[in-house]
Amino acid sequence: MVKDLRPANEIYPLYEKFKPFVEEVFIYLNGYVNPYNPCQLYIAMFSTHNYAEFAKPNLVISYLGSIVNNFHDDEDTIKKVIIITLTHELFHSEQSLDMLRYGKDPYYQMMAELQNEGYAEKWVMDHAGELYSKFGVIMLFEDTERLKHADFWEQNTVKNHYLRTIIDVVYRNDGAFPIYSDLFDAHDTISFHINDSMKVLIKYRGEYNDRGIPLFNQIINKYCRRELYITYFNIKSKITKDELIFDQKGIDIHFELSNNYMKPIEF
Repeated sequence: MVKDLRPANEIYPLYEKFKPFVEEVFIYLNGYVNPYNPCQLYIAMFSTHNYAEFAKPNLVISYLGSIVNNFHDDEDTIKKVIIITLTHELFHSEQSLDMLRYGKDPYYQMMAELQNEGYAEKWVMDHAGELYSKFGVIMLFEDTERLKHADFWEQNTVKNHYLRTIIDVVYRNDGAFPIYSDLFDAHDTISFHINDSMKVLIKYRGEYNDRGIPLFNQIINKYCRRELYITYFNIKSKITKDELIFDQKGIDIHFELSNNYMKPIEF
């Protein structure tokens, strides 16, 4: 989101000045507002439509260049925008969303954003004293209309983090969702891997394994993204009985992916 692009000699010094602040805020918030889905940070220059974005399963992109360009004469506002946008994207990481529907249903997208904006702003206001002590910024919002949507924000379940990531990022076919959902429910123990990756245990003895999320995300990022692009071509999937998961009978979901590039769904 760039209003009027300013000269480089004005933007780059501010970009370099506030880059450590973005990192500091992210380190503080990451895992705090999103306890089961820790994220990674990528700091970029400009976006035509956002100050920050989230890409599944756990990537937050901060367009610091756009922020300092648009608010170059108000460093306090720059800090506020960094804090609220990072909070917003980290809450996206645990928001219950159908990303394939998000990409093609404008009303669904609008409501999902309003709910997330309201929830993020409510959290920031509830923690205003803490944020002021940490960063020296007063987080108040003149327009509180979005707060009424906060109560409709829905947190993702551990099951849906695994399931929706497989459907939205790997499979990219929403028609497979009910099939895989039933498959998940029908088995007490499930492992997952792509190509020659390690297996991650996503369900064990009937319980979805939130401690497996970091390894699962790592596998998705390694095989399904290259420099913010998605590997998606000639997918082969195989579901087999697995007798080797902690001596428990279960199933193993195995994807074979080729190496082609597509832009990811971001929001």
